[in-house]
Amino acid sequence: MLSTGKEKVLGLQDEGQLTLELNFVPGDTGQQALLADRAAQIKKNFKITFSNTANSTATFAAYVMGFTIGGGVDALTTATVTLEITGAVVWDFAGTGP
Repeated sequence: MLSTGKEKVLGLQDEGQLTLELNFVPGDTGQQALLADRAAQIKKNFKITFSNTANSTATFAAYVMGFTIGGGVDALTTATVTLEITGAVVWDFAGTGP
């Protein structure tokens, strides 16, 4: 009560969402798994491997919140997948693992 200015305290980190753009392939087992996970509301682990020379990675748990299919005449059929990240993202910038 003796502060002369507003003091702030950070809460837990919120890693937010990740949106992926894909070429939609109905027979792809990975895309079918994303659709099934969304329907069942199952949390799964994901790992992104970046194409830098160290093959850096980001590993996290997430829920599939959206899987939207789009396309048009003379265009590829695409899918937009939205993942809601839960918990912390583990970064490995050297590609050597945690």
